[in-house]
Amino acid sequence: MKPRPPGSNNLAGGPTKAQQQRRDQIEEAIAICMSTSQDMAEVALRIEQAVRRASMVSPVLLPALERVQSVRVRVEKLHADLAEYWQAGQARRWK
Repeated sequence: MKPRPPGSNNLAGGPTKAQQQRRDQIEEAIAICMSTSQDMAEVALRIEQAVRRASMVSPVLLPALERVQSVRVRVEKLHADLAEYWQAGQARRWK
């Protein structure tokens, strides 16, 4: 049996606690980005529905809708960047 590397979580020489912590941080951030993007999509949908039902609120809600969509694009870019970082971490086994 191989000796356990210092700081390793298991006897098979798996990731160290620090490596696992880095991976967990990225995975949590990815999950938060996905959830935030979904929430913002729902908010955008509700704004669009309100604009269709009551055109008198359009001057107020359309700028808000544009802002929500802009923020959503940035969150999705962050998600893509984190996913790329996660892939790189997987490739190098979080070392």
